[in-house]
Order: sequence, then structure tokens, then C-alpha cells
Amino acid sequence: MSRLPVSVASVLLVIGSSGWSWSQDSWGPTGGVLSQQIAETMQQDRPGSRSVTVGLLRELAAAAQKSRQVEAWAWAQTGMAEQLLEAEKEELEFIDTDPVEVLEELINRCDQDRIVGPLARALSAHAGCLSQLGRMMLAAQEWERAGCLAMDANQTARSLTFFLCAARVYRNEGHAAKVSESQSWLDAIERERGPEIGEDGRRAIAKFRDSAAGLLKLTQTPEAAGSPAILLQPTNSGVVVSSSENERGRCRFTLANHSTRAVSGLLTLSAARGNVTVWQNNIGATNVILRPDPKPGAEVQRVRLLPGEKRKVFIDYRFAGENTDFADTLRMSWTDAETSQDAEAHFHFASGPVPVSQITNASTLVRQSRWPTPFYHELYYRGQILQVENLLATTSNPARMEIYNEDTGELIAIDAEGDGRYDGANDFLEQANSSSENAWPRLIVGPKNPVGSLEIYVFPLDKSSASTLLTLSLADYTATPARWRQDKVDELLIK
Repeated sequence: MSRLPVSVASVLLVIGSSGWSWSQDSWGPTGGVLSQQIAETMQQDRPGSRSVTVGLLRELAAAAQKSRQVEAWAWAQTGMAEQLLEAEKEELEFIDTDPVEVLEELINRCDQDRIVGPLARALSAHAGCLSQLGRMMLAAQEWERAGCLAMDANQTARSLTFFLCAARVYRNEGHAAKVSESQSWLDAIERERGPEIGEDGRRAIAKFRDSAAGLLKLTQTPEAAGSPAILLQPTNSGVVVSSSENERGRCRFTLANHSTRAVSGLLTLSAARGNVTVWQNNIGATNVILRPDPKPGAEVQRVRLLPGEKRKVFIDYRFAGENTDFADTLRMSWTDAETSQDAEAHFHFASGPVPVSQITNASTLVRQSRWPTPFYHELYYRGQILQVENLLATTSNPARMEIYNEDTGELIAIDAEGDGRYDGANDFLEQANSSSENAWPRLIVGPKNPVGSLEIYVFPLDKSSASTLLTLSLADYTATPARWRQDKVDELLIK
């Protein structure tokens, strides 16, 4: 057996450098002896050494938990997961511990208890597990989260490594929109943190740029001066759902920090006819619930955005009225030391008959140079059987469209001209959509999964276009033969 990797030794060093002492004085006899045994075991080149190391780390995690050293527990769990990730199949079966389960428990607890120190390493290890399972897009998202956390901890070189891992996934999968966004971020790191990444880092960025040149050409837009570091999108969102079906309305805003430094600011929400009842900030996402209220007021929360973070703000409006119409307007604003931005969401709960399937929202985006933002859409299904929903998406001007399943991050389709057809040389439909009878992007919905989510990137081919409309239609199967029913129209403004 080859010599064991030094990942656990690195973990122990990081623990020490972050202020967690492994001496007997702070840990007591159990922790001190275990940490010494781990160091000795890792130097041995014998069969079974890895399983012994995993066992010792498990004991060390238990000792940390008992002494309420939550961050030390997290570091020990991280080291154990990394060892499991590096194990051969036979070793893993012998150890009989699933690294994915270890990491998911670890990440959830770090998120809940705000244990920040080991989280970047844990997310990177989890990304490694996901990539081994072939879930590349989810792995890329985890590497991006790890990169944001490492950048915030001033571990710039390590952060660059994580972001490059994500960017290479997007490049290998042919996702031009996400490659464009990744390259913009890598350029920002080189521009703002050049001395910290050194020549090796700059060469790695240049190598990636060269390797992705073909994809980057597909999304080029004219440079624009004065693009803000913090961007709140969309500027306007409209949501229409059914009060007859007791549905809730949902919109999504995105707060993106395009700087390599963390930014704190105030996020304010106010509704004309409602109040916030739940506000929950998680890593990478904010979840808000509103309900109608005769005495509406504003909710103000301080939010800290990590470097490079794209925080998704989901707003659920819950109208529990009977079969009646109800409408409200939500206003959101972001304010920090340098910027102030506003956005609106219009919720309409409509009574009366509704179609079996419906795209429930539309929005207006302002395209900033080099930072593409997707349109977000939800498809509501009200039927009782499993259903394949076909989507017709077209643009008012020739444009490249990339359509993603928001839940999985997977690319569903590429329409290189925006004409709603996928028979061109540069078009793409994932294999599940490519049969002659179903040559459109689609989502599979049913009673157990009645909401499908989409992200759609639009890149006008005419760079001088002031705006481009994106029209979304669903096939109406109640008609014979089935026809397309237009549901929503988005607008992309070029700034």
C-alpha cells in the first residue's frame, strides 16, 4: 500500500493555526493521546493504517463533542471525511462509513451552528464526493461556496483553487453562461488579489482563459463603465398564482457581491398589505415568508455578503384567503456604504379556473457587462398524475439561450438563435428531451413534485440591442391538437 496522504496532518495543522490547541491541558488525556496516535499512525505505511486513522478521528470527534469543542469536532469530522474520500473501494467497504453522510451531517451542523472555520474544507470534500458520483453541477456549486468562504478567511490561493475547480466543471460541460461568470470572477481575483495568488495563480487563470476561449466568445458583451460591486436582480418581478388552489406565491431575487472583500449592508423589505413573519439567513440563501396584515410595516436586516457570493433571496407570500382575488406589491432595497438599489415584486393571487400547469412568474433584468444573471421561473403543476411539461422559449431578437434545471443545476437546452427550435448546428437538448416527438426542453412534474424551477440565461447576438424579450409558453394539452399557450414574458435590458 502506498504511503497515506497527508490531508489529516494538514487538518491538524489548520486546527492549531486557527487557535484550537491539541495539548493535554486543553483537551485532557483523551484528546491529547488520540491526537498523538493520529500523527504516529499517519506516518506508518502498513495495511489498515487508514482505517485506524478514521477510527481515531472518530474518537477525537466524540471527545470534542463531549467537551463542547464544536469547531474541533468539525475539524475532526472533516479529516475523517477526507480520509474516507481518498480510500480505495475495498478500504471503504472495510471501514463501513459513508463519506457523503459524514459530510452532509457536518455541513448541516456547521450551517446551523455558524461554525465557519472548517466549512470551506468540508464543502470541498463534499464536492469531491459529488464529482465521484457524477453530480458535477452540484459539485461545482459546492466548490464555489468553499471558494467564497476561503476568500473571506484571506486564504486567497486556496480560494482560487476551489473556484478553478468549479470553472473547469462548467467548461467541461460546455456551459458558456457559467464559464463567462467564472471567468469574470477569476479576472476580479487577479485584478484585486494578484500579489496573494502569485505567478502560479496568474498562470492558472491564464491557462483556464485560453482553454475556455471558444465558450467565452459566445457570451461576449460590450464593456460598461461603473458596474456596481453589489448587484440586486431582478429589478422587477411579477408572480401570479391561484387563490382557488390555496397556492403560495414565490419570487427570487439575487444579491451578488462581485468584489473580493466581504460587504455588509441593510436589506429592507416592505409590503403594501403584508408583513414578514419569517426571515431566515442561511449560507448562500435568505428565506422570507410574508402574510397579509392590516398593519403593514418594514423589516430591516443586516446581511453580510461573502466575497463572490451570489445570495438567493426567496420570498414566499402566503395568502390563506378563500376563493378571492388578492394583490400586493413588495419593495426590496439594499443599502451599504457605497450603493443603494431597489427592486419590486408584484404578487397576484387570482381566483377562478386555472390551467393544469402554469409558469407563475416573469421579471425584468438589467444586464451588467460580464456578469450574466439568469431569469428564474417556477412551473406549478396541479394535476394528479406524472406529467411531462414541454417548454417553448423564444426571444424577440436573435439571442443565445441556455436553460438550466435550477434544482439540479443541469443544463437542459441551448438555443443558439432564440427561435425555439433545436435543430441548428450549435443547439443542444439533453438526451431525455431529444426524441422526435418531444423536441423541446421539458420538466417532469407530478403530485409529489408539483413545482419545477428553471434558470434561463439570454445573450443577444446583436450587441447593440437595447432590450430583448424572452417569451415562455407551455403546451396546452386540453386543446385538440395540443397548442402552445403563452404564459410569461421577461425583459432583458442592456446597460
